[in-house]
Amino acid sequence: MLPAGGGQAVADLPPARAHLGDEAPQYAPVLAERIEAAVDRLAEVPLMGAPLLEFEGIRRVVVDVHRILYRFEGDEVQILPILHAARRVRPEDLP
Repeated sequence: MLPAGGGQAVADLPPARAHLGDEAPQYAPVLAERIEAAVDRLAEVPLMGAPLLEFEGIRRVVVDVHRILYRFEGDEVQILPILHAARRVRPEDLP
């Protein structure tokens, strides 16, 4: 199983890096590596994330203080936005 939407996950990394770059620039590359590793694991174990109860069919994996939102059907894992855990997920965040 391969993750789809990896481009979205990669697109979400620069804002996370920029945010951390202000507070802890040495941590931004580490966070990016952890997020990328979690996305890779989703390809093998798509049920590893907990359901996001507010939105049917959406799951989440927490990496440090960020949530990787995703959904899967059949053989495909679709990566949705990566959000700071303190941020509330809104319907417009989800494609």
